[in-house]
Amino acid sequence: MSQTSDDADIDAKETPPKKAKKIKRPRKQMSKKKIAIWSVVLIIFILWYWGTRPLYIVGTQLFGVCRTYIELNVQYPSELRFIDIRERGPDVTVEYMTTDSFGQDISHQGTCMFKRDENQQVVMDYFRLRRGIRDRDYLFEIEDPARVEAFNQTIPHLSNMDINLIIRGPANSLGDLSPAQ
Repeated sequence: MSQTSDDADIDAKETPPKKAKKIKRPRKQMSKKKIAIWSVVLIIFILWYWGTRPLYIVGTQLFGVCRTYIELNVQYPSELRFIDIRERGPDVTVEYMTTDSFGQDISHQGTCMFKRDENQQVVMDYFRLRRGIRDRDYLFEIEDPARVEAFNQTIPHLSNMDINLIIRGPANSLGDLSPAQ
């Protein structure tokens, strides 16, 4: 049985034409050396980015209360700069520098300890000051318990006020500290 030309035309119409094969080109792969170089460049960029950003510390409301107490009770500072804070539960330690009227820079470390009163409101229990390099055995005026008790009456009103809770972080030297804080 031989095929007629009509049968051949029908077979040709029923079979789809063959698709041209796509030519697969080999992908260029990065060598291990290029990957290592780009990784090092990325790491250097990340370190540069994080190293040039200014360090800001944001405290809680307890720091704001302690900062306000210090600002109200430091006597005659021509300049008062907050350097560092450490908050551990109800204990807030603040490092700050004062410049007195003679131009002398004095470093201080104050610790505010908070507690809850009988109405479950947060109040300052006491304030301790470490001035200079060594601890003192006597109390400074800022540590007077009567001042702390008088200040505790203002704490509920401080929550409604805008207290600056941001300070510039610890510096490597006194020259690194910005004069405006």
